[in-house]
Amino acid sequence: MLKEVDFKKATSEVLKEGKTRQRFEQALQKQNQRKKNYDALFSDYDLASKRAAYIRWKAIESLDKLLIAFEANCIKSGIKVLWALDSEQALQEINSIAQKHNLSHIDIQSRLQEELNLPLSEIGYGKKLSVRDVAFITAEPSGIICRDTADNLIQESACNDVVLYIAPIDSMLTSPHDAEVLLGILSAGPDDQNIKNNLRIITSANESNGAVYVLLVDNGRSSLLENIKLRQLLRCINSGACNESSAVVHSIGFTGGNRQEYGPLLYAKAPAIGGYRDFGHYAYNTPLCGQCNVVCPVRIDFTDIFLEHRHVMVQQKLRPQKERLFYMVWKKTMLKREFMNWKAVNPMRYSIETLFLKSKTGIRKLPEASHVSFNQQWRERMGMK
Repeated sequence: MLKEVDFKKATSEVLKEGKTRQRFEQALQKQNQRKKNYDALFSDYDLASKRAAYIRWKAIESLDKLLIAFEANCIKSGIKVLWALDSEQALQEINSIAQKHNLSHIDIQSRLQEELNLPLSEIGYGKKLSVRDVAFITAEPSGIICRDTADNLIQESACNDVVLYIAPIDSMLTSPHDAEVLLGILSAGPDDQNIKNNLRIITSANESNGAVYVLLVDNGRSSLLENIKLRQLLRCINSGACNESSAVVHSIGFTGGNRQEYGPLLYAKAPAIGGYRDFGHYAYNTPLCGQCNVVCPVRIDFTDIFLEHRHVMVQQKLRPQKERLFYMVWKKTMLKREFMNWKAVNPMRYSIETLFLKSKTGIRKLPEASHVSFNQQWRERMGMK
């Protein structure tokens, strides 16, 4: 994540490249392909989306109990469970595993490496450690669901001395039966088509040649649980549908994030996880068109979340003084009809257009107010003075 000054610089450089049209066309192709895949996989995609949203809501609402049950069941089956609040603790846990098993070579394929910024290439002592991503984890019975290519899954199960699965705490499901509809939706993604549609479910340490570890990562996710509106962000299954429909992503790509996490999801998470003072500007990287809400398979209300962030920014007085002055003038103008009715010289309109709405093209102007207010129209129709 970038602070506002750095974000503006990076955005300016990306816009100078002139690849906006290319990104838009690629996203449009992915959207069309995704729709075709949905039609082929589901007879009623709208119903599948409702089921997916309910499954994820149910898991997040009882996340504390499910995590406890998952750890207890994993211990019974011989899988070792580790916990990490942030990237520093995650690196310490991985380092301790490498020292314990005398590991030298690390084979990593995890999208969380970029999120946690882990320099795993520097770790290692003797044998081979395989670090893998997790699609979902299930509480009862305890299970680890992985999606990958067939070659990687075979190599993981047969050729590694120690296997470490990195799972965010929000990847929890109540049972393996809930994963059916979610995995179906994920397989419809144009990037995943015929690439990561091979599945493996690990329920015991006996299914691997070596030791099996699960590292549960928080990395700010528990802070989202405190707010009911922001909690729905944890329902995300990383389908990428919102990125394909986001006008901001079409313009600046993954600027401000990384190749694994960017777009509306990052913009919605950043203020709450990183702090409003440094990363509150991410909440303004959206036109509030609502297209993200429409395409999201688990029905996350991004518009409501962005409005909540902006409300907090205003409450904490973190917006520029110029913006606060603009809304004060706007409020005064809207509450005084006399100001809007002035014909010759309208100081309120002039000040707003010259100070706040000025642009190089000169096309940003306030809309003309109606000559007769609603109050006056109502009085005339009712015969009142």
